[in-house]
Amino acid sequence: MEGLELSPIYVDTGDARWLISAVNSVLARHDNGGADIKTLEISFIFGAFKDRTVSVFVRHDHAEDIKSAHVTAWLRFAERRVTGHFTLEVPMLPRPMCREELAVEVPMLSRPMCREELAAAAKRSVLHVGLCSSAMFESMWLRLGNAKLTVPTATAGAFGALTDVRLSTIKVDAGSGRRLCHLLSSSRCPQQRNLTLQSIIGVTALRLDAAGTLETLKLSRLPDLTALEVDAPGLQELTVQNISLDLATAVRISAPRLQVLTCPDRTAPPRIASMSK
Repeated sequence: MEGLELSPIYVDTGDARWLISAVNSVLARHDNGGADIKTLEISFIFGAFKDRTVSVFVRHDHAEDIKSAHVTAWLRFAERRVTGHFTLEVPMLPRPMCREELAVEVPMLSRPMCREELAAAAKRSVLHVGLCSSAMFESMWLRLGNAKLTVPTATAGAFGALTDVRLSTIKVDAGSGRRLCHLLSSSRCPQQRNLTLQSIIGVTALRLDAAGTLETLKLSRLPDLTALEVDAPGLQELTVQNISLDLATAVRISAPRLQVLTCPDRTAPPRIASMSK
């Protein structure tokens, strides 16, 4: 099968909840004797906005109906049956609404939560999932609603065909953070060309020994990052955004083919400790 897209353009909460069951049903039929799928896109983030980064912060009240078991099943299905491009987008849990907001019947953009709201949100269910791994994937885009992600120890060539990786809105512990770096290394992702890491909590030291094929690296909103080391002989474009990092002392980059360095949060170009040219 060439492709399968399961995502709402804009639906109400009830329809979105129905879609969870529909996704499970469709994938179960394919897993029971159906053909492998070249492209699988599953999204529970409303697609009415052109800027999907904005869509992420719109209230998705059906997020609480998406459980760890659902996400795990979708990831495991992709491991078995997807032979090309895999996308999975899960919304973040909606923050508690104040009385005034409850009277407004339109999606509300997030604002910083107060201490009481944070405490209430912390008590709610948090997704716990394990990262999928497949030598058949050509691209993998995961936006997982701040799920706690466990990264397995990967063998050589775990993502042998993977060229494009986008990971967003996840949390990792120290061990999974280190294993994520290993997973994205040249021995595990020998064909990687594009890598985007965005809104990832728990990564303190990002050390990438990238394949020579890596051309584009985008890092954004990594709040715990204190050290960045990149060895990427083929890297041409590097973007570092919304990261509180001393680029003069905490960064080492070896990128002899680098052409574009973008740091939009800074008024002056940063001085990078080591850049091989």
